[in-house]
Amino acid sequence: MNIKRDYSKPLFGKQAEKRSYGRLFFVFGVLIGGLLVFVSANFTQLQSTALEVAGFGPTPTPLPGDLATVGAEMVALGQFDEAADMFERALALRPENVDYMYAYGDLLVETGDYDAALALADRMLRASPSDPRGYELKARAQVFNGSSNAAISVALAGIDLGQGYRAPLYATLSRAYVAVGNYTDAVDAGVRAVENDPNSVEARLAYANALNFFDLRDEALAELEYAVSIAPNNTGVLFDLAFQYLARNRDQEAIDLYDRILALQPRNARANLWLCRSYKKIGQFDRAMGYCTDSVAYNDTSASAHYELGTLHYRDYNFAGSLDAFGRCMELNPDSLECTYRTGLSYYYVAIDPLTGAQMQSDYCDAAWDTLQNALVMAQARFGEENTIDTIRTGLVAVGADCPGYGSDAIQLVPIEPEATPEPTPSNDPEA
Repeated sequence: MNIKRDYSKPLFGKQAEKRSYGRLFFVFGVLIGGLLVFVSANFTQLQSTALEVAGFGPTPTPLPGDLATVGAEMVALGQFDEAADMFERALALRPENVDYMYAYGDLLVETGDYDAALALADRMLRASPSDPRGYELKARAQVFNGSSNAAISVALAGIDLGQGYRAPLYATLSRAYVAVGNYTDAVDAGVRAVENDPNSVEARLAYANALNFFDLRDEALAELEYAVSIAPNNTGVLFDLAFQYLARNRDQEAIDLYDRILALQPRNARANLWLCRSYKKIGQFDRAMGYCTDSVAYNDTSASAHYELGTLHYRDYNFAGSLDAFGRCMELNPDSLECTYRTGLSYYYVAIDPLTGAQMQSDYCDAAWDTLQNALVMAQARFGEENTIDTIRTGLVAVGADCPGYGSDAIQLVPIEPEATPEPTPSNDPEA
């Protein structure tokens, strides 16, 4: 008997079908289990890869050396806040690196944070007691922080190490001697600084500074001009040379140097301030106003910039503007007699219409009276302020005449022109 096979059905019927499904589920289970084990073991890497593919990957952590390099580049551009952030991040990754500490400390001195610079110098000395840079940074911060006698001892200790770095140490020592009035030793230390490194900009600057105070101004100027020749983009040198040109009435040469600084650092508040002063000096008050406005915009904490801006507003009879500027100056520097009494006069002119004498702001009358009284006390406690005292008293008489409740003999008060800004000398640059 012949039996025909139906090839449309499995050879072993339902039993074979069950066995095939069982093998399939077994293989599938092994694959799933292996995949789970692999994912578990490599979850972090897989997650990072997936996020990167999706565009949400984490930013790679930069190396501390890269951070410090970017910080140095930002210093050169005058972006000091950003540079400080870079150095702090580099030090967070390498807290004992003295190279990063010194670069950051140099920036702190540049920006006037002397206490922080001193703390960083002490940290350097603990990390590397034989590194002369720690002594130099500490001595330099002490000089600018008003502790020059202590700075002399620190700088000499750094020199005695015999580990090199003598030019910066002698340069700082020269500045310390100048600060204590020992100009002979200051010049000697400046000479040693230049001898140890003739191409050191800081050595030339310190030597020129000492020569100025020794009244060798032509020699000092020659040192600064040489320093500019070897470092034409060094803003410290450009500032010092421009200041000397301005003191010698070589005004356009000074302006050209300040312009060069702004070409390197467009937001440099100090360069804008000195351009404001320079244009004031040559009578171009509109241009001066622009630079003073920019200086305040780039550094709102500069009392000097607010003072200069106030004098320009006052000159233009913009007493609301002068009140804002002088008031901010007084807030930043409460000991400033100039800003205090000018604030009082500005209050008066805002309170009283200078053309009609009509009272407009009674509260400002009170503020004018109180501020001028305070200014009078300050002026009487100082030597050589007789002219200022006369100006303040004139203002008080005017307040008494025009503001009710004070009582005084009437007096016509015309706007009091602020004194001309004194020509700069090597000793009166408040922001050098």
